[in-house]
Amino acid sequence: FTSLLHLTKGNLTHLDVSHSSLKLDYTCCKAIGVLCPNLVELNLSKIKIDRKTASYLSNNMPTKLSSLVLNGCVSLKEKCLKQILMKCKNLERLDTSYNQKINGKCIRKHMGNNKMTYFNFSECNNLHPLTVQFVLANYSATLEHLNLSFCHREVFSISTAELGILEKMNVFHAQSTDFDFTEFSVPISCLTSILKLMPNLEHLNLHRNSFAGINGPEFIRSISKICPKLKSLNLGYSGLACSHNLGHVLNELPLLENLNIDGLHEAFDYENLIKAALINCGVLSHLSLQSSCITDDHILLIIQELKSLKFLDLRSCQSPQLEGSFIRDCVAMTRDQPLVIHLQDTLLLKEDFPDIPPFLDLRFSIHTFNSSVVFDYSSGNDFDDYNDFDDDYDEYDNYHDFDDMYDEFDGGEFWEGGYVDEEIEFHGLGNYYEVDYHQENGLEQEVAAIQLGDFNEQQEIFEIQQEQELNEFNDQQEIYEIQQEQELNEFNEQQEIYELQLRHEEEEINDQLEIYELQEHQEIILEGQDGQEFYVYDDQQEIDDSYEEEDNDFQDEYW
Repeated sequence: FTSLLHLTKGNLTHLDVSHSSLKLDYTCCKAIGVLCPNLVELNLSKIKIDRKTASYLSNNMPTKLSSLVLNGCVSLKEKCLKQILMKCKNLERLDTSYNQKINGKCIRKHMGNNKMTYFNFSECNNLHPLTVQFVLANYSATLEHLNLSFCHREVFSISTAELGILEKMNVFHAQSTDFDFTEFSVPISCLTSILKLMPNLEHLNLHRNSFAGINGPEFIRSISKICPKLKSLNLGYSGLACSHNLGHVLNELPLLENLNIDGLHEAFDYENLIKAALINCGVLSHLSLQSSCITDDHILLIIQELKSLKFLDLRSCQSPQLEGSFIRDCVAMTRDQPLVIHLQDTLLLKEDFPDIPPFLDLRFSIHTFNSSVVFDYSSGNDFDDYNDFDDDYDEYDNYHDFDDMYDEFDGGEFWEGGYVDEEIEFHGLGNYYEVDYHQENGLEQEVAAIQLGDFNEQQEIFEIQQEQELNEFNDQQEIYEIQQEQELNEFNEQQEIYELQLRHEEEEINDQLEIYELQEHQEIILEGQDGQEFYVYDDQQEIDDSYEEEDNDFQDEYW
């Protein structure tokens, strides 16, 4: 990593190491700070950032950094974020999405002087309402993009009475989760109060919020008055029941280019919506009607009336009245603007329609799969759970709508949709798949080109990194074992030395004890009757010669 940064010669301005196995140790962070002095954008998504890593980053943060992405850094805590933000004096864009341990207190405490234009708090479930209020109040003159999707309802319960108008606010996301409308939907009153601060808003995402209640229709009708400059509007899966309310909004949004109204039910008046509203959207180029009960007649009417339309998304529309007759009816038609129609996960198959008008680019599901290609399902992130299928097929959708329609909303992500049956056989487009149509011998063929080159390359890099890490671990293990063996040998040597010392000390004590006993018994002075002396030794008793002679004399005299 450091060697690669050396090659940039200090000219690197954008660095993206997201979803990599890079470990941000001191050396890497130091390299970023020293070798990338002109860095303005840093993406560390899915990288482990603990307190030690945060400390390394904060001490080596490039001074020109203006954009920081920390999406899904599961180890990221409030204290870690605080360490990093304290050194980001020129930061303008911050993405902390999908971090469950962030409440935003450090933003309120240490980012008051920054001129922030972009915040992404998507799925920050612990985000505090005071953080949202601080952002709206402190950055009212500079804020352009705010994402509060999948945050809890309380985040929107803020006081807007003393907040200023957000003149530059351009994009606002308030997408709700798809589990329970009533529990997770943004409160309409709070949403209305916040939107009134954004009169120049151009892109509004309210996907999966419920507007089927008492105040829902009134709110729908008020959108065009609150945000008259909208270019993109996402109301997909929002419980829209009346075409008149939606039509009223569309008639007052002359700049609308992208519209998502996925999930319309069978009773919805499509014809009235098309003739009374959509036809008046003169610049509408992208329309999404996924999972809607639309018919062939409605699609034909859209093709005929919406002259500016470029993309039509009909994925997962499985109405029995959608048989594909609109394709045959279009054969004799002409249209100046080509139209791309996505028909994945519908009942329509390409081989059933040999004659397709040249102005229609139809994207069907692939119903054959090359079993020789093995795809790695082990990560669990590429397809839905394979158990408990309600239908023969299941669709993978990461809730991102297709890219051209919601480039501002979803960052250009485009899944074609992936389909697997109960045998875990692939039956449709997915993350690494796309359809390539070409002519050969005058016959149009549909080819499923599986683009796994990048994936395989990344897999090889990952395996090499894993092998290197394993080798490093084995080397460290060997070093550790050698150290353990050396320490054991040193201990044994010290133990032997200690035992020798004990033995030597014991011998000295015994020697001293013998000397003491000898000294104690060596000389005993005994005084006799005539002052003669007896010397008693340890082994023998000697009598003075003079005493022996006197004793002999005494014996002679007695006899």
